[in-house]
Amino acid sequence: MPTPIRRITTAQFALLAQPSRLTRKIVAVHLHHTWRPRRQDFRGLPTVEAMRKYHMEQNGWSDIAQHLTIDPQGGLWTGRNWNMAPASASGYNGTVAEGPFMIEMVGDFDAGQDPFDGEQRKAAFETVAHLMRVFDLKDADVKFHQEMTNQKSCPGTGIVRADFLKEVQKLLAKPKAAARELFDHRHLFGAESTRAAAANDDVSAASVPENAAAGAAIISAPSARNVILLRFFMAPPWRSDAERCLKDGCDRFRAGTAI
Repeated sequence: MPTPIRRITTAQFALLAQPSRLTRKIVAVHLHHTWRPRRQDFRGLPTVEAMRKYHMEQNGWSDIAQHLTIDPQGGLWTGRNWNMAPASASGYNGTVAEGPFMIEMVGDFDAGQDPFDGEQRKAAFETVAHLMRVFDLKDADVKFHQEMTNQKSCPGTGIVRADFLKEVQKLLAKPKAAARELFDHRHLFGAESTRAAAANDDVSAASVPENAAAGAAIISAPSARNVILLRFFMAPPWRSDAERCLKDGCDRFRAGTAI
């Protein structure tokens, strides 16, 4: 069964996305845009769930394609188990042992369409910088979807790769901020049962338009809360105040320092 989708911050992502917490080795970062839905179409959790439904029911994949979705407000939405290969581009998805971390940015970033700006832009730079830092990745390891196929402009002609990496390098040049451990994360990445076979994902990933028709299932919903991700891969008994906080919906437990 797919793991629950949760909205997290870049600071929380920095706490969770660590080599010591994953069984899979991250060797690259893949960047995509959704194309559809556009930024104006985004409605929070229902939009991300609509993408998951489309990927599973229409594309026949084992789960939503991406590991992480970045929304127009700069929120990060969890997706596919981070210990599984994504459905990013045929021939480039890797395996459960090692491969890319796939990020989907909500919007149509082709020239003249949605602007790539604000909190979403900031979150994209911070997320990629963190992955590059902790997994010791180089500029060449950051791949735009368009580099892996001749059929896509993804993540949009309005985003210049050299300019994107220049902003990421500015963050990497800053001293690394210390992140505080606020709760036990050990149960987040150990569910072997969620690492289902995804053999068909690689074959079909390159032939499907970026989440086209995902917007059809978009409905209005209340604003999502920034809560600490505690039940990403497993659902153990509630064992701490932080876990009860997530269950009850409070927000007094916050993650440490962002990048």
